[in-house]
Amino acid sequence: MAFHMNRWLLALTILAMSTLACGVYHESAGDPQALINGVEATTSVPSRNQGDDTIQMTATIQPTAAPEWTPTYTPWVDLQASALPVSPVRGAIAPDFELDNLEGTRIFLRDFHGRFVVINFWATWCGPCLIELPYFQNSHEEYSPDLVILAINDNEPINEIQSYVDEIGITFRVLIDRGSKVQELYRVRGYPTTFFLDPDGIIQHIHIGLLTPTQLNRYLSDLGVMD
Repeated sequence: MAFHMNRWLLALTILAMSTLACGVYHESAGDPQALINGVEATTSVPSRNQGDDTIQMTATIQPTAAPEWTPTYTPWVDLQASALPVSPVRGAIAPDFELDNLEGTRIFLRDFHGRFVVINFWATWCGPCLIELPYFQNSHEEYSPDLVILAINDNEPINEIQSYVDEIGITFRVLIDRGSKVQELYRVRGYPTTFFLDPDGIIQHIHIGLLTPTQLNRYLSDLGVMD
């Protein structure tokens, strides 16, 4: 489904600016825990990943301290039966959260226990985000309901978000993070940032920056979505 020309030109313009001004991050095959804990990224012209022909970019945001996570309701996994910590790092249990979608319905992460979950943090002003959203839509159409995609927007106006959702043709869940609580909980340092969860709620991969279709399919295959 095509963008209107003015939106497409805007996305390309923002992406070009991101190339010059935004940080360069590498995905979880390197040291994702260090990245997610706030290691500063390079702020020069993006470099290419070794063995990969794609350039990864993010639109950086102001770092904030991650709050301590204390569940105020039933955790989405049995923490007493698990030796794993609850933390937004690879190999840990993803912190639970609840957010409203664009229609005002409250969505709980724990409701998707037993399914593959992709959590994507994005913004309408982020060029790389707008480029990769259609890739998520394609995966949603192919693998739903086994695969759940949650696109978390950082509290932009609903009518502005809805405009992009309609133009791209998004039918997966778009959530509003009022007050940036979940963004802080997951220690997000730049857009886009994507977490890949297995059916047990364990974070298997963290990708910071623009995802290509090949990379997305590789992560989904590794999770077992395509089995």
